[in-house]
Amino acid sequence: MTLRNHFRCWVRAPLTASILRQLPCAALPLVLVLANCAPVYETGVTLNPPPARLTPAGLGFENDLPFSAPKDYRINPGDVISIKFPRRPAYSDSYLVGPDGKISPPLIGSVRAAAHTTDELRSRLTAEYQRLLAAVPPVSLRRYLMQVDDVLDIRFPYMSDLNSVATVRADGRISLPLIGDIVAEGKTPSVLQNELKRLYTDKISNPDLVVMLKETRFNRYWYRDAVRTMPDAGLTEVAVNITRTIPLLVYVGGEVPAPGNQTYVGGTTVLRAIYSAGGPVPTADMRSVVLLRRGPDNAVMRLVANLSADVVGYGTSDVVLQPFDVVIVPRSNIAQLGDALDQYIYRTIRPLANSSVGFFFTKQVGIVRQETDTTVRNIPP
Repeated sequence: MTLRNHFRCWVRAPLTASILRQLPCAALPLVLVLANCAPVYETGVTLNPPPARLTPAGLGFENDLPFSAPKDYRINPGDVISIKFPRRPAYSDSYLVGPDGKISPPLIGSVRAAAHTTDELRSRLTAEYQRLLAAVPPVSLRRYLMQVDDVLDIRFPYMSDLNSVATVRADGRISLPLIGDIVAEGKTPSVLQNELKRLYTDKISNPDLVVMLKETRFNRYWYRDAVRTMPDAGLTEVAVNITRTIPLLVYVGGEVPAPGNQTYVGGTTVLRAIYSAGGPVPTADMRSVVLLRRGPDNAVMRLVANLSADVVGYGTSDVVLQPFDVVIVPRSNIAQLGDALDQYIYRTIRPLANSSVGFFFTKQVGIVRQETDTTVRNIPP
């Protein structure tokens, strides 16, 4: 029998006669079940897949480089994001990702940023601005109503002395020669133009004037009895960068002397993180090290890597870590068997409390068949 990838161990021969004599008949089925150790992970877990399968875009950064947010870094609450619009720099700003993982870019309201890469967030923002542009009603159905701070240019083609440039004040009015103050806010340019013609009729004969909107402060229009904001076509070109991150960590747990958090350093690998935690303890199973990583939409991706050859310097299965990865070094099946014997046999059947049980198993080493005698001893009561 060989020790297979699922790490199931077989008893080479029936238990020795001395052990059989010590065990009650009722305990024999339980010992046989424990000897045929179950896999550590459920069926379907692929051991040692290529590292590139872990994330669709690859790992994205090189070994031993100082950290700058890698391409595949996923945004976290507390990060600061810079959103720039090259064609409309007035809209550019920085945003702190809130505890709910969201930010509020101009015009589109709340958008989830956490768990996205910068490229994914940029694509999301571009799609949102394109959707806003596509939803703008036809020009024949839109009306522009003048607002505070709009700048109007009133021209008299035949009486240039009356020409005026007026800004709509906070009270919604403008001031013009001969007629004084008049309300402009909330009116279309054509409505204001007709009112001015009527007012100037009492001042000059046959007034001919034109009201032009020279500058506007807001892209708002009136449609179906509601004020709406006109999206700027220049906003569809957007750049997203991470300017500050929360402290970057990786987490190592399981069969290591010092489980816990480690400061993330760009280019660090699973094996380096394990040795930074003190290295694998004798009960560790380095053939099924688990790496958990957050993927798109907070989905958890899992890689089970065989690092047994890497530990002795002959492997190439080590995987580059990303911030906030979780590394779990599982307990070997032999160690689990010892725990199970202690819990279900020795603590239940007290006459065996000071005894030991030997198991023989074989594994293939090259072309040589190697036998190993593993004695699992319990702790005296």
